[in-house]
Amino acid sequence: MLYPHTDLQAYLLIMDQTTQPLDLAQCDREPIHIPGSIQPHGILLAIDPDTQTIQQVAGDTVRFLTRNPTDLLGQPVDTVFGAEAATSLLTLEPDMTEPLYLGSLSPAGNLGIPVDPTAHICNGVLFLELEPSSEHQITAAQRVGEIHQVLTIWSATTSLHALLKSASEEFRRLTGFDRVMIYRFLEDGTGLVASEDKIDSLDALLNHHYPASDIPRQARALYLRNPIRTIADAGYTPAPLIPVLNPITGQPLDMSGCSLRSVSPIHVQYLKNLNVTASMSVSIVVDGQLWGLVSCHHTSPKRVSYDMRETCKLLGQTLGQSIKAHLEKAINNQAQQLAFAREELLNRLTGLSAVEESIRRYLKDVQHLVHAEGAALLLHGKLTLMGSTPSEEQARALIEWLLEPSMPTTFATKSLVDHYEPAKVYATQASGLLAVVISHSPPFVLLWFRAEYLETINWAGNPHKPVEPGSTPGQLTPRKSFEDWKETVRYQAKPWSKAEIDSARKFGRALLDMRMKDMLQGLNGQLQKMLVDKEVLLARKDSLTKEAQEHIQTLHKREAELSAILENTSDGYICTDERGAVTAWNRKAEEIFLWSREEAIGASIEDLIIPPMMRQAYRDDLKGFLATGESSNVGKVVEHSALRKDGMLIPVETRITAIQTDSRTIFSAFVQDITPRKLQEKARLRDAQEDALTGLANRRMMYRFLKARLEAKPTAENPLWLLYLDLDGFKPINDTLGHAAGDQMLVEVSHRLKQCMREDDLVSRIGGDEFVIVASGLPNRALLKSSASDSLIVCESLC
Repeated sequence: MLYPHTDLQAYLLIMDQTTQPLDLAQCDREPIHIPGSIQPHGILLAIDPDTQTIQQVAGDTVRFLTRNPTDLLGQPVDTVFGAEAATSLLTLEPDMTEPLYLGSLSPAGNLGIPVDPTAHICNGVLFLELEPSSEHQITAAQRVGEIHQVLTIWSATTSLHALLKSASEEFRRLTGFDRVMIYRFLEDGTGLVASEDKIDSLDALLNHHYPASDIPRQARALYLRNPIRTIADAGYTPAPLIPVLNPITGQPLDMSGCSLRSVSPIHVQYLKNLNVTASMSVSIVVDGQLWGLVSCHHTSPKRVSYDMRETCKLLGQTLGQSIKAHLEKAINNQAQQLAFAREELLNRLTGLSAVEESIRRYLKDVQHLVHAEGAALLLHGKLTLMGSTPSEEQARALIEWLLEPSMPTTFATKSLVDHYEPAKVYATQASGLLAVVISHSPPFVLLWFRAEYLETINWAGNPHKPVEPGSTPGQLTPRKSFEDWKETVRYQAKPWSKAEIDSARKFGRALLDMRMKDMLQGLNGQLQKMLVDKEVLLARKDSLTKEAQEHIQTLHKREAELSAILENTSDGYICTDERGAVTAWNRKAEEIFLWSREEAIGASIEDLIIPPMMRQAYRDDLKGFLATGESSNVGKVVEHSALRKDGMLIPVETRITAIQTDSRTIFSAFVQDITPRKLQEKARLRDAQEDALTGLANRRMMYRFLKARLEAKPTAENPLWLLYLDLDGFKPINDTLGHAAGDQMLVEVSHRLKQCMREDDLVSRIGGDEFVIVASGLPNRALLKSSASDSLIVCESLC
């Protein structure tokens, strides 16, 4: 029996799973949110907000309130704590699920002991928890100073490893625990000690792995709801709720948000097996998911005060944000590198005549695109292998599996054997697979392989025996041994990153577009020849009627194929006659320019998309091409502005082809909206020249501006001046009001400095609270001094 209760009905409600056979899933079924008891260093009152009466009690109420538990049941709150305290307690919002500190709260008549009271509401029940006040209180200013010091240290870290190492050190320095670990959850649910700081007498647990059952599913869910958990003394005797069931609901009390909630006996025994007496866990949440824990252990009883718990909770939230920033930075850096390599490779492929042959020719470069040891390409039934791969027969069987309707078009795994059993025979050369099915009909598939990576994992005990059967059938007991247990993992490769998978997907799409454009060009050529043949045949129709009909049928078939391809291409496709009248306008052209096909067909291309200032140039170019065959646009890839239906100008990239017959000329154009690309270029230019906070020129831009002005050789009549300013008294503002207030001040200073200088002058922020102004054309020293004084007045008025 895991929970000692006298009420049989309550016990059955709480422990309905104990008759099940021994299974690791029992860890996931243990109802740790309804233990029916609390840790005994405090007391808990469950209050009905409607009647304002106490419904359930747990803990040593005689010590805290000088009243027996049964004497408190059914009592109004104001008779215990006084009217003023009761009023503030009972005005909590119904959605106040986070514990709220109530400040000074003493029993009526000032009986009992000094306490730290917190309250929250869960499922319509008002919880009031009282814990003894800390004997060593520090001021709010001291606590803010400690937090500021930690955040300053973390903000200076340059890698995720350095951040986690600093986090374990700072949490231990603040809390005084014997050991602090940063425990990270891996993709397979297992845990890894990613960082550790400890006293010398404890064995190191750094880089040790733990099975997923050590922190079961429902425990992880509670860590998301209640981000901090403490156990003051693992040897405690639980203080039961009186009564066990809530009188209003008739159900066990959901204590998910309670700091004093009693702990699973399995977890208590687990801590004892680790020789841990007290512990604290702080959740690390990244993007709403439980990324890991700050796990603190102590070898003797240790109670963590309310203000320290709140400090750790805040630091845990900040640590999650800092981890997210480091992870995103790493992903973005890798994505940029992969994008550069992908675009470079695509540019080389684009320059060749046949896309299919060029891909095979550069398959080794394709292999290296995502750092793979091998690659395979299937196109038109021809399979090409490169590097470390399965045999051709094995690769064809694998591709057949990937082409099944149930499979995704992009598939990535570090262990192919887990999904495809036949892969075990070639796991040495191809354990990891990244596959992109570009087209099912005809099959066009790209595969990347990674060789087996034999990894030796250090486990804290045998991971295949995380729990042991207890003395009672169906009861679980945590393992007793945490000695190093090494395991060599087979049939796995180094995992594919999100950036690599995304890059492979984009590369596949680009290849599909290139192939479709190749087909379009081929069909265009056929169409041109057929148009010529059609006119010749029509001229000789009296003698070649039957042959002409066959050619016309073939032409119609090709035209239908061409129309289908043009309709589904990722570029806008527009066709005009030699007068500029639109004869073709696909779906993508509708999306880009907002004109429907019905509106566009027959209309002048000049009126639809050519801006007024470019129309004369368009007419001249068209006239010149029809007369001489020369053009600045036809046969070239051109970037220019185009007009949408709503009057907005957008940047586009256009590739125009002219199809000439004996009697007419047809112009076909592929158009791509390059607005995203231009915005990225503009953002990169802005980031390289501007300070992100204030919008002023940054240090690099200031140097460039100064260099240009110096190269212009200032003279006595037109001298060059440089003013350096920093803000006195700025650090105390940051320290007392916070970085947000400091940032707001820097923005306002920047705005006012620009106002008191001329447009030709440069105002820059070169770091922190330091500004540099570069001015020229102020030969009058008094005038310069006036500008400088204005700048100083600006700063003084703000400081």
